[in-house]
Amino acid sequence: MKATSFSTSTLRALFLCILSFLLMAMPGKAAEGETHRDADAIMAFADSLFHSGTLYRATMEYKRFLYFYPTHPDIPKARFNLATAAKRAGDYPSALECYTSLAKGYPGTGTGIKASFEQAEVLYLMRNYQSARNHYAAFLAHYPDHPLAEEATRTLVKIEQLEAGASDKN
Repeated sequence: MKATSFSTSTLRALFLCILSFLLMAMPGKAAEGETHRDADAIMAFADSLFHSGTLYRATMEYKRFLYFYPTHPDIPKARFNLATAAKRAGDYPSALECYTSLAKGYPGTGTGIKASFEQAEVLYLMRNYQSARNHYAAFLAHYPDHPLAEEATRTLVKIEQLEAGASDKN
């Protein structure tokens, strides 16, 4: 009788041990702090790639961040850097699309204001001078005291000179 009770207790202990190992091995929902640590690690890695000029890998990491953490507070920063990486890589249509979305989605915020300016910059780089002029003028009308206002004014002068030179040739 004692041997049977020993077997039952041994089986019960073995069963509990196996069950606890299985529960530890199963993926579960991470604690909120762990989730933000993971998100912050991905963002830091993407930022380091971005600042080192490794734009393709930075783009992939920012996209991974956006996919896995769609409600993280750094979403605007990630989207802005994604647009800037596209701009630096010469993918102006993608950059313009991202900046336009940011300017509309975050009006009046630091990210939205910078995105509004970058829209004009990308249009200028695309040599769409008329649209660039309109965007720079709108930027200056909304944010005349912003630190980027001086640069916007300088670029408007360049556009006028380019257009004057083009009309002189015609």
